[in-house]
Amino acid sequence: MKRILCLVCCLLLSLTCAAAAEETPRIAAANYALTFAVEQICGHDWSIETVNPEGKADFMPDDAQLEALRACDLVVVFGTEAWVSKLDEARVLKVGDALTGVNPDAGEGFWLAPINMALVGYTVSDALAALDPDCAKEIANHNELFVQAMIDLDNTLRAHIVRNQTIRVRGENGGDVSVFAAEYGLTNAPDDKKAIEIDPIANATEQTYIDRMLENAEKLH
Repeated sequence: MKRILCLVCCLLLSLTCAAAAEETPRIAAANYALTFAVEQICGHDWSIETVNPEGKADFMPDDAQLEALRACDLVVVFGTEAWVSKLDEARVLKVGDALTGVNPDAGEGFWLAPINMALVGYTVSDALAALDPDCAKEIANHNELFVQAMIDLDNTLRAHIVRNQTIRVRGENGGDVSVFAAEYGLTNAPDDKKAIEIDPIANATEQTYIDRMLENAEKLH
């Protein structure tokens, strides 16, 4: 009987969210990693776009992109991006404010440590629930799964990565991985040709965030 009631409750929750989804919020996220987090926590078909899909450090949206961002219900950023000041502050979620032990002035590389992504999850979850209160419970449930996945990923990385290795990022737009290096006892040396090359995370659009992180961990095992 309890199982039947549980199934009925889940069905009603899904129907409620489906009805609410007739006018879905428009959301943008600064980079791929934040898009991944929003997608996982959202859990249903909302419009989510990545502002800087190539993960370029010096990225600046053009006028058309800025206009599109101003039309979004929510723009998820770290908080130090230069273009954020051109948006309506009321629609901007600065996840860097939620992180402890991370200096917002250090840049957006916080997402290279899954444990930071777990902390971000709660802030993102609250913001998404505010956009769609009818789906708040569903969003909270998805966030719990996301947070646990990030904790599990962090534990896996710590178990696989051999410390005291030197790394650099493959490609011109790989970005700074000092956060990743510091978290897992590595040395970030972009100019060291003998360093172990890892794949960039910021533009990992052909893989999930988790798969790309695990792939890099194998290179450092």
